[in-house]
Amino acid sequence: MKFRVATLDDYDRILFIITTARAFLKDNAIPQWQGPYPNEDDITQDIQCGYNYVLDDDGEVVGTVALVLGEEPTYHVIQEGEWLTQDSPYLTIHRLAVDERFRSKGLAHLLIKGSEEIARRKQAVSIRVDTHYQNEAMTSLLLKHDYIYCGVVIMDDGTLRRAYEKVLEQS
Repeated sequence: MKFRVATLDDYDRILFIITTARAFLKDNAIPQWQGPYPNEDDITQDIQCGYNYVLDDDGEVVGTVALVLGEEPTYHVIQEGEWLTQDSPYLTIHRLAVDERFRSKGLAHLLIKGSEEIARRKQAVSIRVDTHYQNEAMTSLLLKHDYIYCGVVIMDDGTLRRAYEKVLEQS
């Protein structure tokens, strides 16, 4: 399994994984990703900007995540808590999803580990991520990887998300 930067050749697989993840969330009564986000333009922009990374299993994309270094505007205000770091470079995890055929096989853990390695290479002090209140699978994944609940952030559409951060040990 290889964790690598996505290319435009990966677009269709990434879109398929995101689309099936959206259906999975809906089937499990989780309102996350039930609107226009994430969409084709988000995926294209992620790839063109070098933000999108994939898990490649012998030439087949089986997982995807967008990793953005720099300030996340929706994280400027956090309620009911505070970030672990202030004024330090951080990487934000967005749009993490695994091919439905490989759920519960540990691939999400590989995406998190790969994300942390990229963050270290980019000299980020920490990683921040948010998830929907009802997305217990993502919450559990984050806690297993020692992410700390920091508070609540408000998305552009006004919905609330649980916010987590992990301070990275530099290798």
